[in-house]
Amino acid sequence: MLSDPARGLVHRGDESRLRLSVYPAVVAGQEAARLTRWFDVVVRWRTAGDLRHGVGVAVVSFAAGAVMLSAGVYTDTGVTVPTWWRFVPLTLVCAGLALRRVAPLTGLALGTAGMAVEVVIGLALVTVCVYTDNLYSATVRGPRRSGGVLLVATVTVSVAVTALVFALTDLRTALSTGSLLAVITVSPVATGIVVMQHREQAELERDRADTIARLAEVDRRAVLAEERTRMARELHDTIANHFSAIAMQSSAVLSRPDMPPETVLPVVTSIRAESVAGLAEMRRTIEFLRANESGDDGVQPRLADVPGVVERMRAAGLAVTTTVEGTERTLPTAVDFAGYRIVQEALTNALKYGRDAVVTIRYLPRELELTVTNALLEGPAALPGSGSGLPGMRERAIILGGECRAGRHGDGWRVHAVLPTPEEDGS
Repeated sequence: MLSDPARGLVHRGDESRLRLSVYPAVVAGQEAARLTRWFDVVVRWRTAGDLRHGVGVAVVSFAAGAVMLSAGVYTDTGVTVPTWWRFVPLTLVCAGLALRRVAPLTGLALGTAGMAVEVVIGLALVTVCVYTDNLYSATVRGPRRSGGVLLVATVTVSVAVTALVFALTDLRTALSTGSLLAVITVSPVATGIVVMQHREQAELERDRADTIARLAEVDRRAVLAEERTRMARELHDTIANHFSAIAMQSSAVLSRPDMPPETVLPVVTSIRAESVAGLAEMRRTIEFLRANESGDDGVQPRLADVPGVVERMRAAGLAVTTTVEGTERTLPTAVDFAGYRIVQEALTNALKYGRDAVVTIRYLPRELELTVTNALLEGPAALPGSGSGLPGMRERAIILGGECRAGRHGDGWRVHAVLPTPEEDGS
């Protein structure tokens, strides 16, 4: 089996294309013996079709040559042979023409034998023309090295014949003979080589286009995955805070069925307020994501909105103390937003797993430092967690070139984040 898609008796390129179009299961790596047998039938049918095409062309060429030979259209070399002998070279080159697609090298061998006889007894135009196709087919459809070998061979023969004729006659006759021989032998081989080069270049361009398309698809999926992660993080940070407060307050009501109405009413009112606030913030997050798609920054919460989060946490039963150190200043939008989300998530975790939270916001010359500490509850957590809160805080900090660490600190828990704030971005 030959390596080039356009050469040989059975071609790998043709085989791949047949498998791709006829047997998708084969391409998927699930080839079965039955499918293989059917594939072999298809290959044999295609080979038979190529042979039928070659035989048809050969028959037409032989008929045209026979007419011209019968009319005496051939050169006379002075060699006397029976008339039927002049049909031998034509038969051989036409036989090679019939094999041009299925066995081009065999066809070239037959054609060369016929051409050798033709040179001795006299050249016929049809025989010469058919032999040029023998050379071209062997170059284009033969093994990859056949083009180079044939080019060297034909050039060598043309030069040698030119030199021999020059030695026996004169320069004019030698040049005429050599030029004619080069047109008959070198020209079809050179044309075949050029055609093969163009085919290989086209194949390389197709492969390159396929590679670019695959890379573009990989990039598209990576961007899509990143966007989904970002949306999940935003929705988690938006919903978790409000619904944690709702869950804590509703759990308190359910745990005390004998609670008097005057006590239940403020709790239920707070639950409703948390629900409305949660829906409003979810709506604002969705608007923010849509605004990003259109290139607008949208409206984002900032550190200035932290007091609202603190009030909600207090309403849910978490004691929160807030301290601001340093001179407050306008922060880059990304830092302001990330700082708000980190404090919000840290307080949400404190509501679920701890008590007595302390929030410290420290403005440093080139950094924003956020610290949220809280005592830990004894026993299991009041509410289950999703497991995405801490990774989300770390991601927000890392994206901005900062860091966020969370873990035990003494008898409690601490979240500590440092976000860089370049001087040229703030003031």
